[in-house]
Amino acid sequence: MTPELSQKMSTRAVQAALATMCAGMSMAAWADPADTAPSAPQVITVSSTREAKAAEGSPSQVSLDAIQPQSIVGQRMIEENSFAGSNYADIVNWTPSVFSIDPNGAGLMESQSLTIRGFQDGQYNVTFDGIPWGDSNDFTHHSTVYFMPQDLGRISVDRGPGDATTIGNATFGGTIALNSKDTLATRQGLVYGSYGSWSTGLLGVEYNSGTLSSFGDSRIYVSLKGLHSDGFLTDSAQNRENFFFKMDTPLAPATTLTVAAMYNHTLQNVPNGSTPQQQAQYGYNFGLISDNQSESNKPWNYDWLTTDFEYVGFKTRQDTWTFDNKLYTYAYYHYGYYGMNTGSVTAAQTGIDDQNLNSSPNGTVIAQGDVPGIRMHNNYRSVGDLFRASDRLGPGLLETGVWFDYQRDNRFQQDIDWTLGGIPFGGESNGGSVQRSMENTLTTFQPYVQYTWNVTSQFSVTPGVKYDSFRRTIDAPVNQKTEVPYSGSATWN
Repeated sequence: MTPELSQKMSTRAVQAALATMCAGMSMAAWADPADTAPSAPQVITVSSTREAKAAEGSPSQVSLDAIQPQSIVGQRMIEENSFAGSNYADIVNWTPSVFSIDPNGAGLMESQSLTIRGFQDGQYNVTFDGIPWGDSNDFTHHSTVYFMPQDLGRISVDRGPGDATTIGNATFGGTIALNSKDTLATRQGLVYGSYGSWSTGLLGVEYNSGTLSSFGDSRIYVSLKGLHSDGFLTDSAQNRENFFFKMDTPLAPATTLTVAAMYNHTLQNVPNGSTPQQQAQYGYNFGLISDNQSESNKPWNYDWLTTDFEYVGFKTRQDTWTFDNKLYTYAYYHYGYYGMNTGSVTAAQTGIDDQNLNSSPNGTVIAQGDVPGIRMHNNYRSVGDLFRASDRLGPGLLETGVWFDYQRDNRFQQDIDWTLGGIPFGGESNGGSVQRSMENTLTTFQPYVQYTWNVTSQFSVTPGVKYDSFRRTIDAPVNQKTEVPYSGSATWN
């Protein structure tokens, strides 16, 4: 029976029931009271699960307690619909007012176009288990080198600035909140894999220990995954290994210790766009090629990325108070090698025709016909602590807390000669080939307090205040763009 026929039959059945009810009511109204015998009331129940199933199958849900536009993507939706290497940018793309595109395939290159209501990366907040994370230089995020979909239990998208309890460096554009999977009380294991277009293959294993009575009733979740893809764009492969660990240990009836750790390594060949001439010569999916005379040569355009993310969480309830603290650290180590102008020339145009082959932007000359390139690194580590407390006080809820974060970032970029094996322009001793060499720090401090006053059961007022202070320091022997020394600091409150 088709769904359409089933629906029509259900509709006719309901119509028949209603007609019977109306006929009975009409006869009772015109009958002689003496001829009408009392009877037990009849109850007709009409139910349907169509709407419930439709809501369950929708890409995202909405919390009835939300105070601003919000979408929640649950674990089942993530598990059943995300691609093998999807990152959070691909998943939140299912929600309203969010746009993201991956030219090389889902999760196979960093999504720098992710926007929320038009706000670009760096103008919104991203958290993991409540902890804000990102680059200190411009508050942007690296979507392909941290968390994989197999370890995510839920993602929520807040399309608003939040309230006083919303912490982060750029909350005005909204918040993407990633949440890890819960540990399970029962033991289970899973081996999974997939294979698809562009030789994209994923192989992974995950294990839930269940409750370990011999280990303090701890529950452990661990997963290991490996991903390879040639990518949609030519010669733009990605290899990725990812490990995730989480352990919950009850220390008392209302106290839990959580330890979580993530490690990721990604090696990828990076295309930086293509011109109409390149697409006409090599195809519409041109990314890189294998040609030692081209700045788009695959072996000369790659990223070596290593990241980690760890936290220790402590949550307890004492009397009417709830305390939640997370001490954390995360790091990003990026070593990149590129052709200097991969999007401006084809193999047939490299060599003498490109002015960049003769000199770098700062005037350092290389040999005529050599292929210029760039080597860079961007390495940083953050350490911080997030403390929250709440109490049912009077006719409402009191919430207070503080977030502290310190990040140190080292950035370097230098012009190199690929024809001579990647040595700097003019040799190793030539400091003029350095485009930037910078040591940056960012210190953030955000305390807050908020009270939700329940005026009635249906109406509440929520005043709150948050203090935001961040201090940036720069110590640059070679500052970016100006390429002259600079040292300074500033504090914003």
